[in-house]
Amino acid sequence: MPLLSRLVPVPLFCLLLALPPAACAGPGAYITNILQLDAPRMLAPDGRAYSSEELRIRNSAGSAMSEVNREQTWIYAPTGLAEGCLGTDCPADRVGFRPGEGLPATGNFVHAGAEMYRMFDLSLAEAHQYVRADRYFEDPEPARDWIQARSWSRGGFDFQPPAAGEITFAFDVMRYLDMRVAAGTPDLPVVNADSEFWLTVTDVTIGYDVLRIAPEDLNTHVVLHSDRDSAQYEYFVRTVVETAYFDPARVYHVELAQNVFIGLVPEPSGAALYVAGLALLALLGRGRWRRVAAGGSLALLCSGLAQASTAAAGFELRMPALHLAGAPDTALPMPSGPATVVTEADGRRGGGRDFVEEPDLHTWLYSCTGTGCAPAPSPLAGDAAAAFEETRNLRSADTSNAFHVMTAEAVSTAQASHALAEASLYPLVFTVDSADALVLSFQGRATAQAHAARADDASAAVSFAVTLKNNSTGAESTFAPAALNRTVAAGEAAYDSGLLAFTMTTPLLEPGPLYLLYFDYAVSAATLPAVPEPAPLPLYGAGLACVLWLARRQRSCA
Repeated sequence: MPLLSRLVPVPLFCLLLALPPAACAGPGAYITNILQLDAPRMLAPDGRAYSSEELRIRNSAGSAMSEVNREQTWIYAPTGLAEGCLGTDCPADRVGFRPGEGLPATGNFVHAGAEMYRMFDLSLAEAHQYVRADRYFEDPEPARDWIQARSWSRGGFDFQPPAAGEITFAFDVMRYLDMRVAAGTPDLPVVNADSEFWLTVTDVTIGYDVLRIAPEDLNTHVVLHSDRDSAQYEYFVRTVVETAYFDPARVYHVELAQNVFIGLVPEPSGAALYVAGLALLALLGRGRWRRVAAGGSLALLCSGLAQASTAAAGFELRMPALHLAGAPDTALPMPSGPATVVTEADGRRGGGRDFVEEPDLHTWLYSCTGTGCAPAPSPLAGDAAAAFEETRNLRSADTSNAFHVMTAEAVSTAQASHALAEASLYPLVFTVDSADALVLSFQGRATAQAHAARADDASAAVSFAVTLKNNSTGAESTFAPAALNRTVAAGEAAYDSGLLAFTMTTPLLEPGPLYLLYFDYAVSAATLPAVPEPAPLPLYGAGLACVLWLARRQRSCA
């Protein structure tokens, strides 16, 4: 009898674990949470808007982050977009969502996005920053693990007022919240949505805040319960105005931040039950069993990482310079345009975009998707895909310290991973006054390596091309050095071109036609799992067999 009392609860509990989770019928939740700031301005006592030059604005910096289930995309720049999406119905082109635009009305996904556009250009009416988080699902079953999304943006600058007196801070805000939760959704008892906004002005000399703006209607916490049909809707656009006195002999620092969050509190999921089952087995087992189980788990983990398929690629563009052959001392600007990173692991996607736009600009963008993500530049610790892009002074008149760097890395132990970073700059459009040739000089480096465990596949690739097009005739000429275009498959030697100097001279250009100069370059890394993940039901069966074997062994030892 004592043996029976010890054995019966274990198999019954394991039988519960072996049953697939019950699906819920009917819609689950629809949530969109947005906070947007537009046209920030600082006004003189007579109501006139100060320019950035009058206020001697300096040390400006901004950053934005989107996070979906702790998988993050970052950007550091006055202008840029960080975005991530997870789910079975993520739109193919997620970049650039606006309130009421871009998102399907139905589906299963969770999304987060944050954008800044020239936030510290006080003379620009189009300057803005916004953050948003969205969570849709109709079918609760595939959405069990899509728990939360968060977006935030933060920035600041120093200024020194031109004269003693009051300065008025004014900006337009838009608040949009749409939450709908269907009754009778047992997997989702609680849904919450938060928003946060604040702006502070600090006297740098004494370290004292002279102004703080944090309106109550922009700092909210909303909770809905699914024991009944629930909904919450908010939408307003208004202007925030606050005034304080400033001394021209002092330096002040402005800091502003905004954040939106949506979170779900689900019923215990299958994974939680499995963990609870393991904990129960550990409590019921003997000390020797605990030691064997722990050692076995560690061995499996280490074995999985050792069997990983990996791929990595990198590209560097440094010191680019453009000029006409007949005017070597007159530099032409590099083209502007977007650089994009995309990462995908286990069907989950992340990514973002920044803009090579301002002459003296430093931006970086990092995206990582998967369970093995780590903050840059730490190496990935398991199934994950990561892409990184950084640019500095690419369009500056002095490109001696200009660069554009991109990397892509993928690791697979049980799930496929893919990372991509690419730049497709807008074409440089120009004409020539007399017959001449265009000369491009730069330094470039390409790296690629791939390793596949067992017979699975992995690859890494780098591509670079500059194309000149005669817009009148359609004739094109392309410069694509072999050293900067390379694909490495698993089993092939790692590739590193080293930092090389290149010069491209176009064919003779005639006056009259419009010419377009394109830059396109990219890095990618892709891996397939080294060891296919076992299906859940065989795992449950194996667990039951293990429990019964242990029970029989305990009986024979009694």
